[in-house]
Amino acid sequence: MLNMKPVIDAASSRFPVRPGIRPLCCLLPLALLLAACSPPRTDDASVASDYQVVSSPVKAIVKEVLVKPGQQVEEGALLLTLNPEIDPMAHVMEVTRNVLGDPGAQKQNEGMPARRPTMEDMMAAVRADQDNVREKSNRWAESAGQVVDVLVKPDQAIVPEQPLLAISSGDFIVVARFKEDEVKQLRVGQRAQVQLMEQVIEPDRQGRRRDTDRPSEQIFSGSLKAFGDVPAEGSPEATIEAGPNVKVVARAPVQIVLDVPPAQRGLFRRGRAALVTMQKD
Repeated sequence: MLNMKPVIDAASSRFPVRPGIRPLCCLLPLALLLAACSPPRTDDASVASDYQVVSSPVKAIVKEVLVKPGQQVEEGALLLTLNPEIDPMAHVMEVTRNVLGDPGAQKQNEGMPARRPTMEDMMAAVRADQDNVREKSNRWAESAGQVVDVLVKPDQAIVPEQPLLAISSGDFIVVARFKEDEVKQLRVGQRAQVQLMEQVIEPDRQGRRRDTDRPSEQIFSGSLKAFGDVPAEGSPEATIEAGPNVKVVARAPVQIVLDVPPAQRGLFRRGRAALVTMQKD
C-alpha cells in the first residue's frame, strides 16, 4: 500500500489554511439558514392614522361636553366649552403691562420720548384679549373622525395642557415597507409586532451628543390588514430620487392594524417612525 501522507503534507505546506478560515466556513451556512428562517423585519415604517388629542389651553372649569364616545364629528365641529379661571385684577394688570411695556426699556427716538399708549390703545388691547379668552373657551375638532375617548365631564376643574378628549380617523394603522421578496412571504391576517421609535440623545465616538432614534421597549400587537399604502386624499405621489451610483432596493408597503389600549393611543401620531416585525406561523 502506498503511503500518501508525505503527499498530503506537501500539499498542505504549499496551501496552508489560515487560522479562523475553517470556523468561518462552518458558520456561514448557519448564518444563511438563520437569515432564511427569521421573520421579515423593517424599520422603514410609520404611523399612517390620525389620533387627535384635544387639550385645554388654560386653567378652567368644563362648562359643557357636546360629544360622546363613538360619535362621528366633522372638521371644525364644536366639541366642548370651558369657563377659563381668570383673576380679574391680575388679568387687567397683565393686559396693562403688555400694552404699556417696560417704561425703563423705552428708547428715545432722536431725542424725543417714545409714544405713550392712549386710552384707545388700552381698550383695543382689552377687546383683543377678550377675543383671545373667548377663543380659549371653545374646543373644536381639527379634523373629521370618531370620538374615541372623553376624559372629562361638566363642572370638572382642569389645568393647562390636560387632555380633554380624543378623535380618531379610523383604525390604528402602521404602514411597513418590506423588500419585494419578503412581501411574498406575507399574508393577510399574519400577526405582527410594532415598536414605536423614540428619540434619545447619545454620545458619538467623539463624545459629542447627538439625537438618534431607537425602538421603544413597549410592543404593540397587530396583524396584516392589506397590501399597499393607505390612500391619502390630495397627497402627492411618492418619488425616489437617486444618483447613478446608488442602488435603490424596491420595497412594497403593507398595512398593519393594531389593537392599542386607550392609555397609549396618544403615542400614535401620524408620521411617527416604527419598527415592525412579522411573526412566523
